[in-house]
Amino acid sequence: MTKILQLLLILGFLVFSMPQVFSQDQKKQSCSFCELKAKGVEKCQKCLSNEKDKCRLPNKQTGCSDKDKKELCKKFKRGPYINIAVLENLIESNVPMVLLDARSGKWDDKSRIPGAQSLNDKSTKEEVEKTIKTKEALVVTYCANLKCPASNKLYIHLKKLGYKNVLEYPFGIQDWLESGNDIEMDE
Repeated sequence: MTKILQLLLILGFLVFSMPQVFSQDQKKQSCSFCELKAKGVEKCQKCLSNEKDKCRLPNKQTGCSDKDKKELCKKFKRGPYINIAVLENLIESNVPMVLLDARSGKWDDKSRIPGAQSLNDKSTKEEVEKTIKTKEALVVTYCANLKCPASNKLYIHLKKLGYKNVLEYPFGIQDWLESGNDIEMDE
């Protein structure tokens, strides 16, 4: 019971302190570094980029005009996602969660964010239940990088199975490594 209350307090804090991370409405979000710089913000809080026009998330200025941005916009409409800062905080705070690497087949090189388990959108209901003990558990999915659709497919699969607290870390293990974090090898 205490762990559930801790989880709720931490999630509540995250939702109120970083609402843009949990938002599903892309029209309200903006990652334009120029707008942030004008407000005195040094880094984009969604992708943590500090270089002009390097934010990898769709923004309202460019919308969904080119092919790559259309694919990203479709992907993010599926559900809530988190950035590297939120994932690092969840892990460092020892928040009870199930971290899932959605890569499979030839794309799975067995490297994992520490504590992650392997599961994908083709996993049976029984395999999912073995990995995620309750439908109320906090679950975070990730795959290789922003171009990889596996984490989003797993997110959708879990939602269809009735899991309530599923988040996606769409930047994947590539972003995790580029941010200077360690990985572990799954055997």
